Amino acid sequence: MNLIDKLVEVSKKPLSPENNFLAKVLPILVFFFLFPATLFVIPKRVFDPWLELPTLFSLPVRMIPASVLMALGVFFLAA
Repeated sequence: MNLIDKLVEVSKKPLSPENNFLAKVLPILVFFFLFPATLFVIPKRVFDPWLELPTLFSLPVRMIPASVLMALGVFFLAA
């Protein structure tokens, strides 16, 4: 039995309650915490001081598009 057949066989089995919960929560954690940290927080804390880059907009101005993008992300995640 090759790997693909084994994966298909395992994917047809119903999930246990613990695995079902994990299958629903893990993408949310990755979407809301891992991706933003990797793409925005870590580079801002590491590269901006190192390269002496200025902050272009104040916090309230940045929060408006961020909120809109997060709402769109939640919509697409729920869909």
